[in-house]
Amino acid sequence: MKALTYNASNDQFVLKQLSMPQIETGWDVVVKVDAVALNPVDSKVHRWKGMVENMDDNFVGGLDVAGEIVEVGDKVIEWSVGDRVLYHGNMRRTQGGFAEYAVQDSRTLIEHPDTDSSVAAATPCAGWTAWCALVDKLDIAKRDSIFIAGGSGGVGSFAIQLAKHYKVPTIITT
Repeated sequence: MKALTYNASNDQFVLKQLSMPQIETGWDVVVKVDAVALNPVDSKVHRWKGMVENMDDNFVGGLDVAGEIVEVGDKVIEWSVGDRVLYHGNMRRTQGGFAEYAVQDSRTLIEHPDTDSSVAAATPCAGWTAWCALVDKLDIAKRDSIFIAGGSGGVGSFAIQLAKHYKVPTIITT
C-alpha cells in the first residue's frame, strides 16, 4: 500500500510502498482510509521522538481519519467489516491515516455520518476537544451562560453546538 511516512532520522516525509498494516490487539480494526485531515498535532511530529516507541523511518502519522472497516479483531463486537467510521487516532501507534490502510482500536471509533469523507475526517479532534472542555471539565449542563472564544473555528463551532444541545440559555461567541 502507499503511505506517507515520516523519517525521524532526517525530519522528512516520504511516499513509500509499505505492507498492509496488521491487527495488533483483539480490539483493533483495519480501516481503508477514505480521507485523513491534517491535525495540528500531526504537524508537530518532529517533536514526537521519545514519546513514540519504534518510531523508525516507516512511521505513518495521520490522526483524524474517515474510512471503512476491512478487518476486525477477535474481541470486536460493536463493529463489522463494511462499517464506515471516524476516529481520532493514537499518536503512539505507528500505523496512522496517511496511508491507504490504518489500524485503530475499535473502542474509539464513531459512526461515520452520511456525508463527504473529506469533510467528516476533519471533525474527530475538534469535536472531541470541545466535548472534553465543555462536558468533561466545565459540566456545561449546569451552566446558565458561556463565552466561546473563536466560535467560527473547528473547536468553537462544536462548542456552540454542544452548548445549544445542553440548552445553555446565553451563548456568547467571537
